[in-house]
Amino acid sequence: MVTNTEINPNVVYIFNPAYILKNDVNRILITNTAGKFLDKPGEITDGFVNFVHPLHAILFSYFDGLNKIEEIINEVSESFEMPLEKTREIVAQFIENPNTLTVIHEQIPFSFPKNVLIPKSNDILVREFNINDFIIPAENAVYDNVRLNKPLDTIFMINTLCETDCIYCYADRKKNINCQISIERIKELIAEAKSLEMRNFDLCGGELFLYKHWEELLSTLYNNGFFPYVSTKIPITENTIQRLKNIGVDSIQISIDSIQGNELQQILKVNSAYAEKMKNTLLTLDRYDFKIYVNSIITNYNSNVSYVDELLDFLFSLKNIKRVGVSAAGYSLYKTENDFLKYRPTLDSIKKIEELINNKKAKQTLNLFFGGYLSQNDFNQPKETFDKRALCTGNVENFYILPDGKVTICEELYWHPKFIIGDVTKQSIMECWNSPEAQSLYRLDQKMISDKSPCKTCHEFDKCRNLPGVCWKQVMYAYGNNNWDFPDPRCPLAPKEINQILIQ
Repeated sequence: MVTNTEINPNVVYIFNPAYILKNDVNRILITNTAGKFLDKPGEITDGFVNFVHPLHAILFSYFDGLNKIEEIINEVSESFEMPLEKTREIVAQFIENPNTLTVIHEQIPFSFPKNVLIPKSNDILVREFNINDFIIPAENAVYDNVRLNKPLDTIFMINTLCETDCIYCYADRKKNINCQISIERIKELIAEAKSLEMRNFDLCGGELFLYKHWEELLSTLYNNGFFPYVSTKIPITENTIQRLKNIGVDSIQISIDSIQGNELQQILKVNSAYAEKMKNTLLTLDRYDFKIYVNSIITNYNSNVSYVDELLDFLFSLKNIKRVGVSAAGYSLYKTENDFLKYRPTLDSIKKIEELINNKKAKQTLNLFFGGYLSQNDFNQPKETFDKRALCTGNVENFYILPDGKVTICEELYWHPKFIIGDVTKQSIMECWNSPEAQSLYRLDQKMISDKSPCKTCHEFDKCRNLPGVCWKQVMYAYGNNNWDFPDPRCPLAPKEINQILIQ
């Protein structure tokens, strides 16, 4: 961050293309873009969502990458009827700010991500803003309602079909269905999402490549400015990779838990050729210069440290591996407790794998991380810790579309009836978002809570449930699907978990 006396008048600064400004009816959001943006590790605040004052949004809109900083300062000073030195002082705090910052305006604190304004380089396109999008009369501005007036993201679950049968599967496979929404209706939803200036229209499964219209779907999303995260567990052919490339897809997540054929046969119920086919898929993607992201799940069957080491060495021998995440298999709402006890790794094996990962990262710079695991320390937290938990964004910022068109608030909740808030085969996105079901779930009435739940009589119920909310799936991990209204198990007043969901 520079001071007003250090501003180089000849530099062209631009509002960082990693961020967007979005009108949310009675306030303005600043948040990350999704998909293709200036993504340099450590140089942006990832996952940032916050409200800003309309005047800040109008200020940033001047930084479209066309004019030098001194020209903009003069223009802003004149438009805002503010002295030049005061204008420079305000602008300076946002120029290459190395950390998030908080600015007090009209006695309200507004937070901003790092590097709001950056020097424009030749590879950064000029940005287009409409100042009218950011004009909100002061008497209409609302900052204390966390739930967005218009959703920010959606994830479309194309199907629940797979070529694998993972022993730790987190999906509700009781409804083993392909997409039941017509491609024409899906295109209408994508157009509506674009008109709402939604940040992201993402995809998940099941398996993308088992959907017959996958190519048309991806092309439509790309043509509308959405760049979904393409993920697969299927060994894909060179022809498929070329077709992806033609659409504009240049990155992909591959889920691979081992390169040992016998381990994969036990974990995924696949044939003996699967491991070699997945290795060939990775090699071909690397040859076509795809950015490759890998996710690996550790179970009791693939927790051999030497085999994990072999997998990591193979992955990092590829020149286009961007990130590898290793996680311990967790509890699944759609497997039995006995299933979990069979496939969960031991705590000792997980600690050895975590040590391996830390040693590898210490020896060389690798974008490699260990995803952790649930432990008893995660439950019954001290109140000060629990009160600082992350916000649950389901039904606050985003929603999920199921393969039959039903709308839910979290991908792991699937068709649980308490969390269905709409149906896009009959309703628009905004009708689902503003449905009575969505509103009542966000403003959950304590009278709806069952008598057996400690939440029924908790005096902090409204404060806890509205902000930051609970992790619904962890509630049901711990207490079962029927006890959806129990406390978040992290709550200091939560009862002992009913299910065995921890790695020991």
